[in-house]
Amino acid sequence: MKYLEFIEHCKLKDYSNLIVHSHHIVPKSCGGTNNFQNLVDLSIKDHFIAHCLYAEEFNQCLEAPGFLLHCFCAKKDFTEEEWNEAAIKVNQLISIAHTGKPTWNKGKKQPYSNETRLKMSESAKKRSNNQPGLKRSEHSTERMRLAKTDFVPWNKGGHHSEETKQKLSLARLGKTFSPLSEEHKAKISKANKGKKHPLSEEQKKLLSERSIGKKWFTNGKTDTFRFDCPDGFKPGRSNLKRPPNKE
Repeated sequence: MKYLEFIEHCKLKDYSNLIVHSHHIVPKSCGGTNNFQNLVDLSIKDHFIAHCLYAEEFNQCLEAPGFLLHCFCAKKDFTEEEWNEAAIKVNQLISIAHTGKPTWNKGKKQPYSNETRLKMSESAKKRSNNQPGLKRSEHSTERMRLAKTDFVPWNKGGHHSEETKQKLSLARLGKTFSPLSEEHKAKISKANKGKKHPLSEEQKKLLSERSIGKKWFTNGKTDTFRFDCPDGFKPGRSNLKRPPNKE
């Protein structure tokens, strides 16, 4: 059914027991007026269908999505199935509208200014995940648990190549990391208390095989365990900040 045929059909309907909207036959965004000849009373459902038909027939593909939000604010006589069907229809219209069109920022490289970075940082600090002591509700926790059920990480079972391992090792050279505070150590100790994760014989054998041929090298400040000696390093280990042996 075409748009204007649908409008004429709706004029004959009885909406006495339903909530009605005043629909612009020619949308105001397309030059329509508020003249009574351009207005027709439609139910919420028929109002949405009218916008979809208009968008589809006259290639105004962004008419329907905006109206869908308006309908949600006055949701009265829609069934769940009808809303699901409507949402699918809107997604199809949006897809048609954007097919072949590049994104507005494609190819643009605009680094964030310091002011923008500061705003983003302040905004992130206000989120619930960064607020100490704030716990998620049981409903949110259950939804997250169900979302992760049967979830397989994209990199599960993957291993770094020797080349990648060398790059990672070189990237860490010379970097110093601040020691953990006593409070942080206490939290880690408390979290791991009672947990036992012994290595299997297969894991021990694998770790042993990976270490064959590797040696310790030092530059007096940093120690590294690898196959070859980096520039500025010599065989051996430094005695700096080495933890005491426990008897």
